[in-house]
Amino acid sequence: MKKYFLKPFVIIFGVLIFCFMCSTEVFAYTFADNNDTLETAFGIDLNNTIEGEISESVVDFSEDAYYNNHDYDYYRIYVPKKQIIRFQYTGYFYGLHINVYSDKNINIEYSSPVFSTYSSDFYNAGADSGKTNEQYSILDAGTYIVKVYSGNSNFGHYKFCLTNKGIKPTRSVRAYATSGDKNTQIKLSWGQLTNVSGYRVFIYDKGTKKYKKYKDLNSGSLVIKKLKPEKKYKFKVAPYYKSPDGELNLGPKSNVASAYTKPKSLKTPKITKAVKKGIAYYNGRKSRMFDIKWNKVKGATGYYLYSSSDGGKNFYFSGNIIDGTTANMIAVMGQKYQFYVVAYRNKHNLTTLSKKSKKLKFTRPIK
Repeated sequence: MKKYFLKPFVIIFGVLIFCFMCSTEVFAYTFADNNDTLETAFGIDLNNTIEGEISESVVDFSEDAYYNNHDYDYYRIYVPKKQIIRFQYTGYFYGLHINVYSDKNINIEYSSPVFSTYSSDFYNAGADSGKTNEQYSILDAGTYIVKVYSGNSNFGHYKFCLTNKGIKPTRSVRAYATSGDKNTQIKLSWGQLTNVSGYRVFIYDKGTKKYKKYKDLNSGSLVIKKLKPEKKYKFKVAPYYKSPDGELNLGPKSNVASAYTKPKSLKTPKITKAVKKGIAYYNGRKSRMFDIKWNKVKGATGYYLYSSSDGGKNFYFSGNIIDGTTANMIAVMGQKYQFYVVAYRNKHNLTTLSKKSKKLKFTRPIK
């Protein structure tokens, strides 16, 4: 067995911190005779970062040599209640394994770990630049065994931490209105996390003044339909983690993401007629002045007018009419004109457009 010692504690900003360091090669007891003998495994606490070192492994990988001479580090940790645990681990050599088992298993060599690592987790790790990974899982209350070893002839340093702190909320949740479904849709999107089972979307209930479950899903976006137009909605998203037996536990909720739905939909305007008003000259060319009229659309903020002077091949924006339902136009003699109108409604910095009106053709020569 290798020795260990406690470095004198230090007090930083009123917080008591114990620092543990290795005196020789490893940061815990190791067992060369029987890797299932765990009674003297080093006890550690949640939220403490443990650093250690695996000594040089045997090159002979025959079964007897591997299990009798391989270097192992064991730790024992107690989880006081069922909760989500974050397992963060760093390796400084390729081939490292840090597995966590429940001590309810009689022989951990033949049981499934609650956290398992692979050599590939540390493929690009180096002695001076380790590689860090993390996992999340739901652990029942009880004691767990951490086993550290090398899966090949490599050796070196490692560190790990089992913690109930720093459980990440879903990142960067955004909400914005989308078209469709009579303008009553809002799309949510968020940055996805690794090692989670899925996400739960919450919607704010003004009646209870609480966030209630809307839906569980596995992707990083969701379109929420059948809302009311021109209304503000608030959402939160939380990752969740499923235990092997299927029990779901939620992580922390995200920031509030809010958005208004688009303004209510509008009826399509109808151009009623073009009324001649008189003769004018445009760039020295004889032209006809006239008014285009259309019906009023309920709820519209204004109207966009589009025109074509080449018989409808190309249309251009001709004006934004806010007051009234009439536009004053000038038609150059001999050209073929077409017009259409689109009603719009502005609300909460969002705009809803109606469908295009039927085209009005103005093709007779001006007399």
